[in-house]
Amino acid sequence: MRLPVISAQVFFMIVVFLYAGTASADVVLHRSDNNHDYDFVRNGLNYKIKRTRTSDGTSVETDSVCVISGNPNTGGVLDIPNYVDFSGKRFIVYDISDAFKGCESIKQIILPSTIAKIGYQAFEDCKNLEEITFSEGLVALGHRAFAGCIRLKSISLPASLTILESYAFYNCKSLKQVIIPKNVSEIQILAFGECSSLEEVTFGKNLRRLNGAPFSKCKKLKSITCLSPIPPAGSAIWGESKDFRNVTLHVPATSIEIYRTNKDWRDFGKILPLLP
Repeated sequence: MRLPVISAQVFFMIVVFLYAGTASADVVLHRSDNNHDYDFVRNGLNYKIKRTRTSDGTSVETDSVCVISGNPNTGGVLDIPNYVDFSGKRFIVYDISDAFKGCESIKQIILPSTIAKIGYQAFEDCKNLEEITFSEGLVALGHRAFAGCIRLKSISLPASLTILESYAFYNCKSLKQVIIPKNVSEIQILAFGECSSLEEVTFGKNLRRLNGAPFSKCKKLKSITCLSPIPPAGSAIWGESKDFRNVTLHVPATSIEIYRTNKDWRDFGKILPLLP
């Protein structure tokens, strides 16, 4: 008896069906969620495998994945792992980009040490986010990464951080204190703009430049500590909306006169030496 010919499309559907019957329930291959393509799912998080192109134009999978979307657990905790396993291979969870914007169910974020960058709008407008646990290994906070997280009251940035891009914590109106790690050399436009409850800021010793009024409209600022012996450069550092006659600036004792004569720093009400 002659067997019927099976088309390529039908054959592919049969393979997918057979795979689905043997794969674990939290795995979905090559699907789209809110216009984001992802390769597989683990514990409610959607992952995309990073790929590179060889010299002949071939796309090759790496051993890294990006978190591109998903949901926190029932308690509102988003706990991202260091590694995930898929199809017999272990992948490093390397970055997050444009993944959880506007996700109001997130209350707490726990980030692994493998995350090197939190990218563009990753957690923007997560309006109920109250707590973030950063790990050493994070290098960059991207544009608007946590902008509009209005319930976020405090952050502890890791020493490994080197880049704070524009609007990173813009309009985090409950944020009261910020300590910039020592390896950050530059803070971009409005990184902490309109953080209207911010009272204290500490800059690390290697800060060299503040661009485009990164602390504009931080109306409750009372104290700024700058550990850099050289006044960081940048025009319109604070914007035009703040009267700094009521703000105290603490700087290294050997740099008092340099700060008092610098055009961007001389207008503070008090410029005092750091305590030994």
